[in-house]
Amino acid sequence: MAKKISEIEPIFVKSMAMHSLADVQGVANELRLGNIVVIDITSLMEQDSADLKRAIDQLKGICQGIGGDVGRLTETKVLATPKFVRILFKESGV
Repeated sequence: MAKKISEIEPIFVKSMAMHSLADVQGVANELRLGNIVVIDITSLMEQDSADLKRAIDQLKGICQGIGGDVGRLTETKVLATPKFVRILFKESGV
């Protein structure tokens, strides 16, 4: 039986900045709570490209592990979603 709108727990869209690899855990916690996270990676981009790659790889692994999704919104913004939200980007050239 489907739940009424008033019975559904809210889903939050949260904005977080990623300054180091340690911040990946905070994003993972939000995803496990069922929230959608918009991640600003500007600080990490300016520090160390190797750490940025590791952080993105960790995010991908976490999202895959929980059945979620991850994708780049802009040059400095990444979107991570829990298992019941899929990212569908417009195909280029369409």
